[in-house]
Parts: sequence; C-alpha cells; structure tokens
Amino acid sequence: MIKVSYIVSSLPPSGPTKQLLHLLTNLDRGRFKAHLVILSPERTTRSMRSQIPSDVKVHALNLGRLSAIGHGPSRLYRILNDINPQVVHTNGVRPDSWVSSLTGQWCHLATLRNDPVQDYPSRFGALPGRALAWWHLRAIRRVHEPVTCSSELARLYARQYGMAAQAIRNGVDTDYYRPAEDVPNERPGFVWVGSLIPRKEPNLMLDAFQQAFPREDFGPTCPHISMLGDGPLINQLASEADHSGVCLTGAVDDPLPYYQTASWFVSTSRSEGLPNAVLESLACGVPALLSDIPAHREIAEYAGEAVRLVPEQGTDAWAEALQTAASDPHLPERRHAARQAAEQHFSARATAQQYMALYEDLVQQEPNS
Repeated sequence: MIKVSYIVSSLPPSGPTKQLLHLLTNLDRGRFKAHLVILSPERTTRSMRSQIPSDVKVHALNLGRLSAIGHGPSRLYRILNDINPQVVHTNGVRPDSWVSSLTGQWCHLATLRNDPVQDYPSRFGALPGRALAWWHLRAIRRVHEPVTCSSELARLYARQYGMAAQAIRNGVDTDYYRPAEDVPNERPGFVWVGSLIPRKEPNLMLDAFQQAFPREDFGPTCPHISMLGDGPLINQLASEADHSGVCLTGAVDDPLPYYQTASWFVSTSRSEGLPNAVLESLACGVPALLSDIPAHREIAEYAGEAVRLVPEQGTDAWAEALQTAASDPHLPERRHAARQAAEQHFSARATAQQYMALYEDLVQQEPNS
C-alpha cells in the first residue's frame, strides 16, 4: 500500500480543486491510501471540501497567508512526519514552495497548471505577480518530479525555463458532465466560463458579441451569451454590457446547466494550462470556439471537428467567428465529436491511472535525501 499526501492551500471551486477531487475519487483503494493536508482555513462558504471522498483523511492546519515567515513550514513538516507518506503531491505556490524546502523520506511530485510569468502579473498585479512568479519557479526547480497538465505546458517549461517535466493531461468526469437528454436548438447560445481577469480577455468576448449581434437588430431568436465568473473586471463589464442578449452571471457553483443548454462554448483566453471548462463543455456535447493558443491547439488535436480555433485576437475576427458558429449547419455532428473526444482522450479515470502509475514508479526510486 502506497501512502500519498496531497497538499493544497484551500479548496475553492476552481479547476485545480476539481482535478484533485477527480484524482481522489478515482484512486485505487487497494493500492493507495490518501491523506489531504489543507494549509489555510476556507475563506468563503464556497468550498468544495464536502466533496472529498469519506475515506480520505483530512488534516486542516488553519494557517494564515503569512505563516511562511513563521511556523507554517515547520507545522507542515510535523504533520508529514506523522503521516509518513512515500509520495507527497502538491498543487499551488505555497504547497510547492514549502514542501520543496523540507527534507524528508518522501518523493515530491508537483502538478503545474500554468506559466507563472504569464499568469501571476495578470492576477495579482505587475510587481507582486513578477515576485510571486520568481518565488514559485525557484521552488519548482527543487521539486523531485514536476508534472504539467498538458504537453504544451511541458514544452513551455523546457523552452522558457530549462526544466524537464512530464505531462499528464487534465481529465473530466464524463459521468457527471454529459449531454442533456433534450438539447434546445431553437435559439443558438454561447457560454463563456472563467475568472474575469485580463488574461482571459472577457472584454474581447463582450465586444465581439455586441458587434456580431447588434443591440438594435436583436430579437427573440437571436443568439445569447452567458458569461460565468467573477473577478476584478466585473464592474467594467457590467457597465459595458448594454445588450439584452448578454448575461453576466457572476460566480456559479455548478456550470453544468449552462453547458447543457449552450450551442457553443467560447474562450478568448491568451494563456491556459489545459482548461477544465473546455473539457467539461466537450463532455456535455458542446463544441468549442477557442483562441488559437498552445493549450487550445492541444485540445483541438484530439477533438477534431468539435473545436474551431480563432486565429486572431481581435474584435472583428471573433465577431465573424461567432456569426459563423451561430448558423453552423454541422452542429449535430460537432456535438457528437465533442462527447466522443471527452470520453476517449480526456477522461478523469485515464488521468488518475497515469498518476497512479507515476506514484508506483517514484517509490521504486531513491527518495529525496
């Protein structure tokens, strides 16, 4: 029996948390015993802690964000010594950094889901973001086994930072995310899902939709768009969304109903690891209209007719793409291809199998000294 300790800062309703829960759910109980260490208290009621499988032992440290300069790492070290795992699997800046600074008889695996230099300045501001990216990359270099969530991200780490990482693609729960029995087809609809931050380009999507389907020409049979998510751009978007076909929902606990009633998923993002929302939409039989970035190209490689890439990040190009998608005569075939791609290439079970094989390989090697 291999004992694995998973370390996270918290469990917000996010892509990384979903991927962790998929892995914990699909772990082979006959071969692995899972412990989950949560560093910080949940900051809101929107936590996914209730979805942790009941047989996973949870250790909540309730540490503050500034505990790295105090007793945080030492408390984590004591917990890990008590658990005595063979593998420690981290996800996120603090877990990666703290565990990489500790010395223990375990193998340290870290899942990398973004490019810190590209992502953190957009999320936290230019100066704090650059500092955080430097700190995280420094920690990643000390990790025994870095793993990226896509092949494109592994190539980026090798090219940009000279780091070797293997890729295990994100997966989706195809039992939960599945097509609705009755798919509405009388009115085309788009769904956009993500944090409302500059890197995701929600303003571009809003401008393109309003250009493609002008407010003065809008009628009951015209396309509509639901934009799911919250973030620093929410007030700006709300002030600019003067269109009856646009719905800014804010953060939602479960996007499934939005996927199941959409004709197309859309993403204008400038950078991604391997986006959960795209995989979830494909599993629901919803084709995707995506920005032409490496992560989206990787999905398109396996999804075939279910994905269309928009080569230019401009309002005119996206407006034209939306108009074309809204009247696409091949939508039924694209829906079938979307579901097929999710089942065959992006299932959470397949992702878990790859991680379990890696755990077994790691325990055959010498642990960190």
